[in-house]
Amino acid sequence: MKFKKIVILDKVDFFNDQKEQLKKLSDELIIYDDTSKTKEEIIKRVEDADCVITSWTDLDRDDISAWPNVKYIGVYATGYSWIDVKVAKEKQITVTNVPAYATESVAEMVFCQLLTLVRKSRQADNFIRETGKFERDKFQGEELNGKTFGIIGLGHIGLRVAEIANAFGMNVIYYSRTKKDVSYQFFENLDDMISKCDVISIHSSSGDEFLTTERLTKLPNNSIVINFGVAGSVNEDSLIKEIQSGRLRAIIDHFANHKIRKELREFNDNTVLSPEIGYYTKQSLVRLSQITIDNIKKFLEGNPQNVVN
Repeated sequence: MKFKKIVILDKVDFFNDQKEQLKKLSDELIIYDDTSKTKEEIIKRVEDADCVITSWTDLDRDDISAWPNVKYIGVYATGYSWIDVKVAKEKQITVTNVPAYATESVAEMVFCQLLTLVRKSRQADNFIRETGKFERDKFQGEELNGKTFGIIGLGHIGLRVAEIANAFGMNVIYYSRTKKDVSYQFFENLDDMISKCDVISIHSSSGDEFLTTERLTKLPNNSIVINFGVAGSVNEDSLIKEIQSGRLRAIIDHFANHKIRKELREFNDNTVLSPEIGYYTKQSLVRLSQITIDNIKKFLEGNPQNVVN
């Protein structure tokens, strides 16, 4: 069984051999390398296709309802909060995602950025390149050992982050929808955990605003907020105010509307920013692309996997 037409709606990172696999799964393969600017363009790109692969394009009721032939939407990511999966279900469209493909990549990046922040390694590198001077007084850092590391969402990535934090000698505590079979202290109520965290790291793809204005005020002074979850997990306006005041520090990889605000770019010593590259390694992209293709194959075989609706 094949699809009649597969449309890759926006930029994804399929390798050439994987594109060849996709060609064998449909009579026609259309690839777009950019994100649509308008709703009309989104609708037009898909037209009569029966399979859509998308990464970051917002798909709401109007978009999905405009496609009479679509039977399957493959999300080229773990998160899918920007897709109206309820409407897709109403239209009997199967939506799948790709879980657990970037566990190691994201977990490693969390500590890459955390060490960059607490050891001031970026500033030291810039200083020695610009001045050629051998001075260390400006770059006194902090150890991770002994700090309390709070995790929101103990799924695949959250658990791996916990393991690494534990290896650094940090006290790991967590909030999750359900208690896990681990030795780390579990908090059923997020508000009870907030005030204990020297570092708090978000690893949930739900899209819920976990760190509200009120919760941010409950974090201890000089705490570090880490967001490698999805945009919207932190109240960005309130976080900016807390950073401006010097009370909190932040490591951010996911931003509201996928835009890095000017105020955040102006902070230097108390923030580390990255353009959504936590997952972006060669190894994770190979897994991401292959699981996306495997999801399509399973759907065509009548045994869909990784269904989110």
